[in-house]
Amino acid sequence: MSKTRVHHRIRFPDRAAHLVDVELTVEEAEEGGTFLDFPVWTPGSYLVREYARHVTGLSATRLRGEPVPVEKVDKRTFRIDAKPGKKVVVRWRVYANELTVRTSHVDSDHAFLVPAATFPCVRGRESEPVEITVERPEGWNTFTALPLTGEDTFRADDYDHLVDSPIEVGPHRAVTFEVSGVPHRIALAGDGNFELDQLLEDTHAICRTA
Repeated sequence: MSKTRVHHRIRFPDRAAHLVDVELTVEEAEEGGTFLDFPVWTPGSYLVREYARHVTGLSATRLRGEPVPVEKVDKRTFRIDAKPGKKVVVRWRVYANELTVRTSHVDSDHAFLVPAATFPCVRGRESEPVEITVERPEGWNTFTALPLTGEDTFRADDYDHLVDSPIEVGPHRAVTFEVSGVPHRIALAGDGNFELDQLLEDTHAICRTA
């Protein structure tokens, strides 16, 4: 397994205000500075979304807390002026208050994160693996297609894999089933007027056909 030099950590300290705190640790900063590019659009929704407009308070430090200069190069790109080979920690907040399949939404009941709206691409490391640690509220669980590699830590093979893997966090009920040896999991949020056995039967048939 390739060494992970890009690691994100997400927290939800102010869910009522629809905010998510994101922390990025980058190993071995690049010559000329580390560039973070926030996506303009997301796969499956090919319109300009300008996700960087929901990002606030972006700052950077070294491991001991010394500040590192940050420059906003354009509307979606930040340059972190870290010395080559050094580790840098970048922090920001994302405002998430639009519940659609292409935008993020966080409140007291759950958190749905579209990765393109949450995580920037570290320029030059698009093909490298990425790890994400979720500091979930007590009683909540994390639901994502990304494989679990440690306690509350998930791994994407590269940046494309990350943005194709939405993350849902909440106190949801989960049911599992298997199709052709492949495990599946459905997260059920809140109450609904449905028959669970019928839902599983129908979903099993859809997966088997696909």
